[in-house]
Amino acid sequence: MGRKLLREEFLMSKTVRSFGFLVSMLLVLSIGCGSSASPVPSTGTEPGKPEPSPAKQQIAKASLEKSAEASEADAAATTTPVKTAADEYVIVLDASGSMNEKMGEESKIALAQKAFADLLEKIPASARLGIVVFGHRLPHTDPKSCEDIEVLAPVGEPDRAALKTAIEAVKARGETPIGSSLEQAASLFSSDARKTLVLLSDGKESCGADPAAVIRKLRDSGIDVIVHTIGFGVDEETKKQLEAIAEAGGGKYFDARSGAELGSVLQEAAGVAEGMLNQCLEEVTGRKVVLRETFDGDAIPTGWQVLNRDDNRIAVDGGKLLIVTQYRAPWAENDKIANLVRSTKPVSLPDYEFSSEIRFQPQMQHHGVAIQLQQNDSNYIELQYYADPHGYNLWRRFRIVKVLDGEWTQVSVSGAIGAAKTPLDIVLKIVKKGINFYGYATYPDPESGKVSERLIGVQTAPTITSPRLVLKAANGASDHYGSGKVSEIDAEFDNVTLTRLDIARNFIDRGKDPNAVYQTNFLDRRAFEREFIVHNPDPRRMGFACGLNLVSRYGLLGNNRKPAVPNLVEYKGQLPDGDWDVIAQLTTRLTTAGNSAGFALIQDTQTMLTVEYASLEHGYNQKRRLRFGKLIGTEWTVLEDPAYRFGGSPDWQDVLLKIEKRGRKYTAFGYFKNEKSGKWEWIKIGEQTLLKFHPRLHLYAANFQQDHYGYEKTHEIVGRFSRLLILKR
Repeated sequence: MGRKLLREEFLMSKTVRSFGFLVSMLLVLSIGCGSSASPVPSTGTEPGKPEPSPAKQQIAKASLEKSAEASEADAAATTTPVKTAADEYVIVLDASGSMNEKMGEESKIALAQKAFADLLEKIPASARLGIVVFGHRLPHTDPKSCEDIEVLAPVGEPDRAALKTAIEAVKARGETPIGSSLEQAASLFSSDARKTLVLLSDGKESCGADPAAVIRKLRDSGIDVIVHTIGFGVDEETKKQLEAIAEAGGGKYFDARSGAELGSVLQEAAGVAEGMLNQCLEEVTGRKVVLRETFDGDAIPTGWQVLNRDDNRIAVDGGKLLIVTQYRAPWAENDKIANLVRSTKPVSLPDYEFSSEIRFQPQMQHHGVAIQLQQNDSNYIELQYYADPHGYNLWRRFRIVKVLDGEWTQVSVSGAIGAAKTPLDIVLKIVKKGINFYGYATYPDPESGKVSERLIGVQTAPTITSPRLVLKAANGASDHYGSGKVSEIDAEFDNVTLTRLDIARNFIDRGKDPNAVYQTNFLDRRAFEREFIVHNPDPRRMGFACGLNLVSRYGLLGNNRKPAVPNLVEYKGQLPDGDWDVIAQLTTRLTTAGNSAGFALIQDTQTMLTVEYASLEHGYNQKRRLRFGKLIGTEWTVLEDPAYRFGGSPDWQDVLLKIEKRGRKYTAFGYFKNEKSGKWEWIKIGEQTLLKFHPRLHLYAANFQQDHYGYEKTHEIVGRFSRLLILKR
């Protein structure tokens, strides 16, 4: 059944966090201007303390007005909502003296104020945000400058206009008590909130504290806060301190050396709350049954034909379509299977569901039933319930199969071992959304007996566009583990239904990055053809739907190995001279060992870097890893992130893959949702060194092994690329 709001079929995350992509920031705009003993932070009006700034008074007034409105709303409310852990963010603006230094034509503080104003435009109204400012009231020559820390706005829903005016009024004057500011900022969070800070600094702590130690102490005390740092035109010594703070806070360090870069990395740092990701949303706005066959007559209904008909084993009886299974040909030879029931007209709908109720009691190996979307005999999608051989027994399995030009790939789920003791009532359903085909089965759990619908798997097939509906029941082979002929049994089909789905799709683009020398979301097919070239093209496994979709197949990179990776997509442009970043957004679902998708920087067949999300063998299961590989000659050096992700992907998953070039060093990162905590985080995969490296950028999805631990063929998975950025650094 259609849900009220669905993510597009490729998206792994089922919900979007409520605060969007720009609220996860703590800006600490700081510089080193001197030193003193560790201060005691203050925001009050005690004698000798700095007075609250006019900016704070203005925000406080707006806050009181908003509280009064909220109180009136609370009084009128008739129900109390259940509260859940919220995302909260604190912005700390460091207005210390050296923020007056010029960077280009403007001062650092002016550039920071512009970046902050842009952020406020994009923060959702529901965001819970706090602001702390320091160094804005007392010059660094004042002995109390290290205590000049003010809570400009407590955590709550921000008044954008008041905040923007207040920040614009801030002057850069004093010292840089980073440690104390972080400590005070952390005290503003609610105890049960998800807490994020982002530190932007152009200098080091100047008031005697150890900011990294402060963060470690906070986290050790149970305050689960994530801290990200941004260096704004910093030297190496300052960079090391900022990196240490980010490491202590479980976050990431970003570097900015111009106003444009500052805006870019602020946006990127904000992406730690999902905002780095383009989104493709879809809403089912309507459903209409266009065909329902209940077999109420006594003959095959109009609009259906029976291929290879055997009237002794097919009938419409008692409101059911009865097919008695037999062996006429191997299961996959549809043109020879007896009593294959097929619609006379193809389906030309863009999105739909095809389903059938089936009663079936598999007793021996190779008993099978299926529904099928058949483009022709050699190209189809099939959802089947089939009794596989299992030693001297049988293994009843559901599987969704894709056959392209006779080549078979499958995804399967176990039903039960052994013969069915009673007839089983099941429902097989194929849902087509865009270029993806989802297979669902409704059946009783073998242990509990509870009936539920289960996703069997997904197949991607851009060339299956106008298939015919097929009902199939047969013996897929003639012999039952060498002991005799497979018996003939009944299969009953009923309530065969085709339902049109009306789906409204909305692609949400994160927007143009001001620092990008190239950027695309792969929505413009003509632009793609101008800007990219596809090596080893296989149009059956490449399509466009909310991005560029590449379907994996067995293929190998490097050393002229065969077979080559199909649909290896090369960007025709050059990477910029000097330092740069390449970022690609990938959405995929790894379901067997041997799947991979990512991008490669290829100089030639013996010199390249690859960053990918891949699934590796792990006993009789699999483990999923972010990997960073380097090929020199014939030798691969592969680094992996340490996270433990066991088994296949639980759902579609989004990941940002990134390579940063700084001189001869190449560092790879993945931006990933932690499967335990649910938080998005940057993960450093590792560093590689290459000299005289002048690569071209390629995107790929490939299977690097042919079978899944010797048991079955590696699944074909889809890698959807919906964002590609090349940033000059």
